[in-house]
Amino acid sequence: MGGSQSNEYQPKYNPKEYTKRRPGQNIYGIYENAVYWRGKRVNGAHGLSFTDLGFGYGKDDKNVFYSGQKIETSGVDSFQAFINKYAKDDDDVLYDGNILHGADAESFRMNKDGTANDRQYKYSYGKRIGRKRRSRSRKR
Repeated sequence: MGGSQSNEYQPKYNPKEYTKRRPGQNIYGIYENAVYWRGKRVNGAHGLSFTDLGFGYGKDDKNVFYSGQKIETSGVDSFQAFINKYAKDDDDVLYDGNILHGADAESFRMNKDGTANDRQYKYSYGKRIGRKRRSRSRKR
């Protein structure tokens, strides 16, 4: 057989199988150094260094991807994915693959109830829902 098989390979994608997966598992597949998301080749992704981070995110040695699309970040090495479509790097917090403007990456944390917070604010589904509660000490 002549030609490159990596260009001809089309991984099978079964939507029913996708819905059965645990939250956090992606549909990234790697075949002969090519990366695929839900059966479609991910342009610019390198399979030898690719890591599936879960929750739609993945990265290789140079780029970060969300749902099979390359996204802009300031730090590939520091990039982390969290539950409920949140992620962060050294400088930015992301939700659903987009920068969450005004969020503080250094103090950003996920809560057990699926919300998130940073130094000042609380977030739900990528929206700021109020100020973070602070413990107050009363003077008597």
